[in-house]
Amino acid sequence: MNFRRVTRSPRTHRALARCALALGGLLLGSTASAAACSANQCSGQVQSVYVSTAGSVYVSLVGGLTGVSICAPAAGVYAELLASTTNSKLIFAMLLSAQYAGRPVTLRFLDSPPSGSGCVIQYAVSA
Repeated sequence: MNFRRVTRSPRTHRALARCALALGGLLLGSTASAAACSANQCSGQVQSVYVSTAGSVYVSLVGGLTGVSICAPAAGVYAELLASTTNSKLIFAMLLSAQYAGRPVTLRFLDSPPSGSGCVIQYAVSA
């Protein structure tokens, strides 16, 4: 029986590595605890992220935003990242990364959100 060495391109290696990381993340998935909130910020795992047609991004944390007193979360559970926020695309990317990796984030809300807005994210920190 003759064995032939199979060579793979770097592209194939990267694809295999991504699949292995995704599978590892699923197998090692952690349990999420409820968000811990104070008057103007919440820390916890990202539960969902969605983008509105107006360009705002809405984020919910596991356990909701209970305890925030300076604003009212949209639909009772969502913080809002306005498209006009400085570095909103970077914050959005970080939130998606944290959600995918199961990493906690801290969301800090504006003390005086624009009229008609709920809890508007001023900045976010990933642990």
